[in-house]
Amino acid sequence: MLLGKALHAALEEFYKPSLLYTLRMRKPSSHHLLTCYHRRWTEGGFSGKDEEDFYRKDGEKILRDFHVRCIANAPFVPSWRTESYFEIKCGFDILRGYIDRID
Repeated sequence: MLLGKALHAALEEFYKPSLLYTLRMRKPSSHHLLTCYHRRWTEGGFSGKDEEDFYRKDGEKILRDFHVRCIANAPFVPSWRTESYFEIKCGFDILRGYIDRID
């Protein structure tokens, strides 16, 4: 759970539209993505330091792989919205959720 929260928070920060202005319109590096991740990582909540290190390193690998597959070899487009909440009425029911990213 903590790994997923850190990954989502890092990607939300990474895809903010203001990012390209901060980087002077250059494509963000994997270093920048990992910096976002480390800033969002929350210590604790694990059974011990070894387990925390395992999950933190796993998240780093996931993000490095993501950067290679989705950013390094493609044009970078900041998102219009990230982690946006929605509600849709479906008859008597309401469908609620979050959209990870809208480009």
